[in-house]
Amino acid sequence: SVGKATEALSRLEVGDSIGIRGPFGNGFEVKEKGDREEKEGDGEEDGAGKGNKIMIIAGGVGGAPLLPLALQAHSRDLDVTTLIGARTADELLFEEHFLKCGAISIATDDGSKGHHGFITGAMELFNLAGFDQFYICGPELMMKSVLDILRAAGLEAMAQLSLHRYFKCGIGVCGACTIDPSGLRVCRDGPVLSGDLLIKSELGKYHRDATGKKIMF
Repeated sequence: SVGKATEALSRLEVGDSIGIRGPFGNGFEVKEKGDREEKEGDGEEDGAGKGNKIMIIAGGVGGAPLLPLALQAHSRDLDVTTLIGARTADELLFEEHFLKCGAISIATDDGSKGHHGFITGAMELFNLAGFDQFYICGPELMMKSVLDILRAAGLEAMAQLSLHRYFKCGIGVCGACTIDPSGLRVCRDGPVLSGDLLIKSELGKYHRDATGKKIMF
């Protein structure tokens, strides 16, 4: 266990009861097939621009919320490419499950599997302009580096990122999870936010602790 919540969950036994609130906030948006077909005939090749070629970028435990997205996209017959990053091969999540949804590329910090280095290095192996949408979740500094690469290619508006922030109330009242300078509440307006919004935010610079104090990355 990592914190108080996971410690309490680890002590539960079969038959115990727990209370759950939610779901709160939003999630990743996958374009419907009809939305993609509207752009047919625009002269673009290989499905680019029609929303049917997506890249999923999962760092560490970020694979957990992204796997349902990959399964959903695959069920809608989208072309899915997943980049999975972790510190070591033993820490890679859901590799076999992502592989069932499409092509995968792996990066490990220690080089024990796939690309030796960060997941941003694995991105360099792809023509990013050939993808219609990017879905990203992982450590914040990783997400900021990924978003910087997409911005350099003019693709930040095509990215959706799941942001981590300290939640208190979880219902948008206390303001503890607001992001600067927009004031958007991650618990209600997020946690999934667009790349063109986050590129102008505190992403990768700082976050706030339980008291509201800025903690620099």
